[in-house]
Parts: sequence; C-alpha cells; structure tokens
Amino acid sequence: LVTDDVFPFGRAKARITARDGQVREFDCAVADTDETRARGMVGRGFDGFEAMLFAYEEPVQHSFHMNGVPVQLYIAWFAEDGTIVDHLSMFVTDPAHYRPRAFYKWALELPMTEKIDMSWLDAARLEVEN
Repeated sequence: LVTDDVFPFGRAKARITARDGQVREFDCAVADTDETRARGMVGRGFDGFEAMLFAYEEPVQHSFHMNGVPVQLYIAWFAEDGTIVDHLSMFVTDPAHYRPRAFYKWALELPMTEKIDMSWLDAARLEVEN
C-alpha cells in the first residue's frame, strides 16, 4: 500500500461481488495500522476517495463510533475469506458504538447517499487489490 506523510492512509481498490453477480469497485483510503485505524474518518471527509477500508492482520471484533466524524456512513464488515459478516448505517448524531455480529478482517465505510441501496450487500464477497 502507498502512503506518505501528508496523507497517512494507504490506497487500494475494493471489489464487492453481490449475490446476483453484480460487481462494484471502490477506490479506498486504507487504514491498516493502529494509528490510521484510530484516526479513521474522525474530522475528515473522503478526500477524493469513494470509501475507507479498515484492514486487520487477524480477525477482530472491534466496534466503530461516529464521535468527530462529519459525514453519515454505511459500514460493512467482511470475514477473512471475504464473505459479508454484517452491515448497517451509522449516524453523525448517534453516540453508539457499532459492532458486527461476528469477527471480521475488513471493514468498509461508504458515504451515506441516496444512491446506495445497501441490500445488495447481503451475501456479498469482498476482494482487495493493492
């Protein structure tokens, strides 16, 4: 993954294949260190990227929050084999911590827009291309 001092996140393509075979690709900022995962979307927009991908070396079940995040988000969690674990909407004004139903290796955050119908994520599979 490519990083620099000004933009500490890596870059990658996330490809999601839905149950019906439809494929969607997203240019992602990648948070794959403790520092960048903690920073995430806090105080920032997508900086020209379509999504933010949180990557872990081993499966985890950490929660996510919206404290300091300026945009509403969809989040989808994926297991080590790329299968969907869970997905939901996260709201700026909600103080909750969001946790998936099971362990995951990847979490993908997308901006919440009217254009995205998240039901296509049911039974989806993720592939990441560096």
